[in-house]
Amino acid sequence: MNGHPSSIGEVVKGCLAIPSEALAPLLRTALIQGVSVNRATWLARIHELVANHNPLVSMPAVDALGLLNWDGGTAEEIDKALEVVRAGLHSDDERQIVAATGAGLNLISTATDRHVLIDEIAALDKPYIARQIGDHLAYRVEHLKAQPWYLDKLRLLAAKANQEAGSYHGVDHILSGLYLTNQKDICLEWLRTWATTNSDASPSLSEELPQIFEALAKDDETLGALLARWLTSDDAGIQQMARKFLDDLGLHRKDDLRFPTSTLDALSPPGLLQLTRRVLANVLREEQKISLIWSLTHTISAESRTHLLVREAMASFVGYDYPVATIKHLETVLVTEDEAPIKKLAQDIREALKNYYDALDALPTIEELRPLSEHRHRFTKEHRRMMNAAFEEANMKSVFRQLVTTIHLKAGRSSFSMRNGEVGERMHMSAASHSVTLPRSESIDKVGSDLQRRQFILSAEPKDQ
Repeated sequence: MNGHPSSIGEVVKGCLAIPSEALAPLLRTALIQGVSVNRATWLARIHELVANHNPLVSMPAVDALGLLNWDGGTAEEIDKALEVVRAGLHSDDERQIVAATGAGLNLISTATDRHVLIDEIAALDKPYIARQIGDHLAYRVEHLKAQPWYLDKLRLLAAKANQEAGSYHGVDHILSGLYLTNQKDICLEWLRTWATTNSDASPSLSEELPQIFEALAKDDETLGALLARWLTSDDAGIQQMARKFLDDLGLHRKDDLRFPTSTLDALSPPGLLQLTRRVLANVLREEQKISLIWSLTHTISAESRTHLLVREAMASFVGYDYPVATIKHLETVLVTEDEAPIKKLAQDIREALKNYYDALDALPTIEELRPLSEHRHRFTKEHRRMMNAAFEEANMKSVFRQLVTTIHLKAGRSSFSMRNGEVGERMHMSAASHSVTLPRSESIDKVGSDLQRRQFILSAEPKDQ
């Protein structure tokens, strides 16, 4: 059509004769090319087709309006195109809303002074708005980054709730670029608004914003400050987001966490107590809990402000739930730490744990309370049978089970494959496992442990005496 502009009319005529999804892109392209040949005539033709009752005609025309180059267009032409877009945004037809949203974003790419349209699109209560605007700003309009309003539009998306899963990948791309260019404050402000807005749904940071998650995991100072802010929030949903965040960090082998000294120095004694309670309630991985509690010793006047708090938390809570890991950490501190107050604190905690467990180990074992080996064996067999039945039921209709062939094997030390009726070579069978240490309190006093955790999560910060 570039080389033969006289054929544009025939192309449009042919597409209108048999409207279809397959021909919609061709119709849209022909309309755009027509405007480049005769702007007034073909703009009028597009507006005529926008009113067509057939969406296979009207929506390509709306798309064409957005994709036209409006740089240099008259105010009257742009206003008329905006009227079409706004009418689509307020339509009852979901397809027209989606088409108008895309057309409006494309229109702003060349009519940058009409950027208020993005605010109107962002105000729509639709679960895909953050994806459409975010992906458009991130991947399709590199030149708009120079506009003074660019970041303001990004901030609008932080205040969007109830968005589809994966809606923020475009935003994530933009924020990670800002983060890597030392514009962390903008990213953290965005995260603060996003977390507050979406606390009811408690989304996973690693799933919604994977690039920001990776950047934070490598930035110990900012990561610790963010965790402190989320953990001390009175919003239970944000605390749940912190728990998911910590769990994902653990899956990425990020267990050596600590609160930055600057954050701890700014907290009052009640604030330090609240932070400690929230760590005890929300952090479940032993290495993370130990390192976060112990990081409270790295603050101003720690001996008078936090040592007693750390001793109580480590001896009565962390050491009770994870005795082996706690004692191992304390022994490392005694070997590596040079400061006398820190070493004394570690020694006191270790002595308190030793006294508790020495007294516990001295108690006699009551054999009568142990179940018979026959009962344990029957319980194990029944548990295995129930697990197998549940697994079979869950996988009965899975796509994977429909694609593969199930081969039942007898117990042994090797396996083989069968393809087209032929038995393959014997392969050695190896085992793989993954273990997580569970807190002792979960098995000894499940109800009491849950009650205490809920109390720490829901309680307000103690008033300063």
